[in-house]
Amino acid sequence: MSDMSHTQAVHCMGHSKVDKTGKNALSYVLISGVITYTEARIRLVDQESGLETVKSGLVEVLWGSEWRSVCDDYWTYDDANVVCRQLGFFGFGATPILMGFFNANEPRRYWLDNVMCKGYESSLFDCPHRGLGVHNCGRKERAGVKCLNESDIGIRIAHGGDIFDLSGAVELRMGNEWRSLCCNHWTSEDARVACRELGHSADGATTIEVKAENGAKYWMDHVNCDGDEENLFACTHLQFMTRIVSVRKTSGLG
Repeated sequence: MSDMSHTQAVHCMGHSKVDKTGKNALSYVLISGVITYTEARIRLVDQESGLETVKSGLVEVLWGSEWRSVCDDYWTYDDANVVCRQLGFFGFGATPILMGFFNANEPRRYWLDNVMCKGYESSLFDCPHRGLGVHNCGRKERAGVKCLNESDIGIRIAHGGDIFDLSGAVELRMGNEWRSLCCNHWTSEDARVACRELGHSADGATTIEVKAENGAKYWMDHVNCDGDEENLFACTHLQFMTRIVSVRKTSGLG
């Protein structure tokens, strides 16, 4: 018999549409010694061909007329999320790629090193780094990312019985994997957003306790919505990627 725990749930009523959008990319130019931002100056390229790719690849930055790499020192999920947001993908669920792009015939050319984003920034250039062109990186330290778009995520209510029941544990999908939503600080505002994202009315949405198996996997914790967001990922939250959380509760709608 598995050890069971409680989780928060919600009950939905009604219908609504969800629109998930990303933000435009930014970069900077030097004008009279002052760094200013302008549009669309980062990209992803294929490790073998060097051609520009869409959702996954080596991160490159354009300064002047030259594209150079970003070093993978301190490269984390937070940095990857910022890159993907900057490119117009979702600013969550991105995977950082470390030392995966190596071509011994290329010189060491980097624009950024020691990038340390918090994860909420709109641009890599808003994150602390060593300075433009300042680095101590070798050829095997190119940073890459794998981004998510709308088709890569989903939300559902895990039903224990009647499929028409709008109450149950909230589950989220990233890629092909469904995981639960941790219940810490799960409120009626969060429930409103979840119901709206599911295509139901946010009016009257409530939270309920749902039992969850001990050691269940989670995609999110500490979700903090205002109640007006289009989806849960637009709310402040703590993101888990590979971690298993030992809690006794899961978030639900009731």
